[in-house]
Amino acid sequence: MLSPATLPTPGDDGSLSLFELLSDWPRRLTRCQLVVLSACSSADGERNEGEGILSIPLGFLQAGSPSVLAATVPVGDEATARFMTAFYEHAFSQRRPDGLAALRNAQRELFEAGEPATTWGPFVWIGAAR
Repeated sequence: MLSPATLPTPGDDGSLSLFELLSDWPRRLTRCQLVVLSACSSADGERNEGEGILSIPLGFLQAGSPSVLAATVPVGDEATARFMTAFYEHAFSQRRPDGLAALRNAQRELFEAGEPATTWGPFVWIGAAR
């Protein structure tokens, strides 16, 4: 549910930066179980010595989400749609969704269907196991 604090403001370019996630405390995600980023290379970020990869998933973890599902490299729109369809079907086929199991099952399903690894391989789980 959107609140006035989360609605776009005039002049907002529609993109979300790591800086915005880390500095915009009204958007805390403490009730969120999982953030799914289906955009290309959404797990990629700037590599800083001694700090690791600073990326959008890090911002969502810092904002309170325990887990993020993101892609490590570019994935085409159609391949992403096939993967996300399989992921959500597995996640919501259970009484209590288990995102990590849904990721594993979606990847296995696409692999067994003969989909190339570029369809299902780039998606990674970051954060807590549940």
